Amino acid sequence: MTDYCDHNTSDALKKLGFPTEITFIGEQGTITIPINSGLIHMYDAQKFLREEAGLHIEIHYDMRMGFEYEVREANRRVAEGSCFPSYEETLSTAIYMAIEYINDSIKEIK
Repeated sequence: MTDYCDHNTSDALKKLGFPTEITFIGEQGTITIPINSGLIHMYDAQKFLREEAGLHIEIHYDMRMGFEYEVREANRRVAEGSCFPSYEETLSTAIYMAIEYINDSIKEIK
């Protein structure tokens, strides 16, 4: 397992507004440099979901069940899962489920 989101998850994050470029303004002018043009690190994805969407991802370990996750919005659990063999796989799934929750919420508004 890797520390990066897969291609589909990275694309979904970009559609939600994950930054893809940074702009520097200086005396010589303005330059825009692409960032995150490829895969997104899971740490950055988790931070983006927390800061921009208000979704908190919690990962726990239970000796009997393996790793488990909760995605929370304020004091409400919006997604959960368990029995994952690794922290990274659990976090990857939690990020994906958080994106699904956001997309479902957007569909309800429309």
